[in-house]
Amino acid sequence: MSRQQRAHNTVRTFVAIDISAELRKACQQLLAQVSQLPGQVKWVRPESLHITLKFLGNIPENQVTAIQETLTPVVQSVPSFTLESTSLGGFPSVEHPRVIWLGINGRGISSLQTLQQRIDEALTALGFPAENRPFRPHLTLGRVKAPFNLPTIVKTLLAHQFPPIAFPVTEVILMRSQLQRDGARYTPLVHMPLKNNGE
Repeated sequence: MSRQQRAHNTVRTFVAIDISAELRKACQQLLAQVSQLPGQVKWVRPESLHITLKFLGNIPENQVTAIQETLTPVVQSVPSFTLESTSLGGFPSVEHPRVIWLGINGRGISSLQTLQQRIDEALTALGFPAENRPFRPHLTLGRVKAPFNLPTIVKTLLAHQFPPIAFPVTEVILMRSQLQRDGARYTPLVHMPLKNNGE
């Protein structure tokens, strides 16, 4: 394949933070419970759970390096921090959700907001529009396709005592998203470490 041909190839990408194995397991247990309920909710696979910092969409494959070079010093400027899972919720509301999510907060929430803002600002120089919505960190658990049996699903979710689970954030990942019939598949393209607190 020639360089010109590669330049026309695109990859669907986003900037994200991964979660710990402990939190992923807790989400897996919840998802295993609610996915047994009748309904029309597209539940996210546990291995795909992440915190999205910036969705980039389809970009030229040869732009990955420029994104890496732009974001690496930005990410490196923020010391590593700790986040924590909170309560279950939904957009636009937990009573009538179109998206069902698990909230994220914790001691490092201001560091997370700083990190997301700096990433957003840095990417505008590469032509990506700045976010016009407030950043609300969360893990998307499911997307509601139709309201069938939704009150029962919501009642089950709200009755679930999801434990607060702390997890460290030590890197940011540029992720590739490949849309498939059974849902998106995510593959890390670039790992960018945060500043080591021991430095």
